[in-house]
Amino acid sequence: MKTATLGKLNVELGLNARQIAFEGTISGGGQTGSKDATLYIPMIYLGVQIKPISLISIDAEVRGIAYGENSYYDYLGRVKVHPLPLVFIGAGYRAETVQIDAKDIKADLQFSGPFAEVGVSF
Repeated sequence: MKTATLGKLNVELGLNARQIAFEGTISGGGQTGSKDATLYIPMIYLGVQIKPISLISIDAEVRGIAYGENSYYDYLGRVKVHPLPLVFIGAGYRAETVQIDAKDIKADLQFSGPFAEVGVSF
């Protein structure tokens, strides 16, 4: 796709995995209990990049998986500026939702907000 569009559009599809470490402590009635667990979650990935000019790219990424009562979704949209070869500066918005009921861990989490980044791509 990237070659056919002369580098203006790129689509990626793949698999990745996330590691989530949970740790919790509950205190009450003179007693304290704690639990921790590490989960490895495989996810499907889809990314789209539009590069209207060589200095700027617009990216969208979606990662996710759902099985049983468990789900994990990660959405991201960003704009990157490429001031030098291999170097980029980016800003965007990201949202994640996690619902897990495994290994005696119950979690229903949502995170979202703007972000900024500086990086190297090769």
